[in-house]
Amino acid sequence: MCRAALTSREPRMWWKCLPLAFGLSLSAHLAHGQNLILNPGFEELEVPCVGGPATFSSLQAWTHPVCSENVSFAHACSAALGFPTHGTPANLIGYQEPVDGLGYVAMYTYDRYSTFPPSYYLTGPLLVPLDGGTEYCFSLHVSLADQSAYRTSYLHVIFTEELPNSCNGVDTLVWVHDAQVVLNTTDADTSSWSLLSGSFVAAGGESYLTIGNFVGMLDPDTMYFGPTTFPAQRAMYYIDALELRPCVVAVEEYEEMTLRTTYDPGSRSLSIIGLPKTNWNRVVLLDMAGRMVTSHPGRLGSVQIDVSGLSAGFYIIQAVAAGKQYSTRVAIF
Repeated sequence: MCRAALTSREPRMWWKCLPLAFGLSLSAHLAHGQNLILNPGFEELEVPCVGGPATFSSLQAWTHPVCSENVSFAHACSAALGFPTHGTPANLIGYQEPVDGLGYVAMYTYDRYSTFPPSYYLTGPLLVPLDGGTEYCFSLHVSLADQSAYRTSYLHVIFTEELPNSCNGVDTLVWVHDAQVVLNTTDADTSSWSLLSGSFVAAGGESYLTIGNFVGMLDPDTMYFGPTTFPAQRAMYYIDALELRPCVVAVEEYEEMTLRTTYDPGSRSLSIIGLPKTNWNRVVLLDMAGRMVTSHPGRLGSVQIDVSGLSAGFYIIQAVAAGKQYSTRVAIF
């Protein structure tokens, strides 16, 4: 277990259907340097924000364990549609700008007057299973909500091979001891975001992460701030911008991280910028089954791809040169 200090619905299962050979290739190229958490900034929606507020069930990839409750979701589109309680930056439990983008989640970690309070956990699949013996670095941004009457001291993060369930108290009896990362939230406040981080060595095969207060809502380490106008006396935190990467990457893998993309949904065009200055053979776009969708000659600077004929979803961009492949994942909608 790593104890880290403060530093400043059933998920869609398409990813499990990847062919084994492509999965191994994806692991080799994406597991080094790239963020392994799907939809890490809570921006990608399964259902468009139209006619009602965005809900947690509309988020791509994210779910919650069996026998627990899902966290809350806030997005700027909700406020724009006339549902300010679910919006950003202002919402029912406070005010906070997203770290990046338009959305974030809110998690309850303590409820003072609930006799049998439910557990609120956040679970998601990883892009690829973790490699055994590799040290991974995890981080997230957290902010205490303005309407919090309490503060709790820790968030736990556990990585598992299968979609977890918290039935029969396994969360407070087992997870609290098995969590690979424990983040100290003592100094998180309402004024800004705090970056929390920790590291751990993977056993191998971990394919899901789950975040929450595994101590349990009835007996956590808390601090009381005083009453608020919120109808329940709770500890409530905003969470945004998650990252999981190997802690050590090779020199050429830092080049992979320079690949940046921008997507214009109006023109349905995808721009790849910041290509390393070398003699690139080509830039290819793959679907999540590993099939090549389109290929473009490589060149210095940037490449623009017309994706108007493609279905919405996730794709992999690979820039290929001298037998090396530098990859990143993009969402087209």
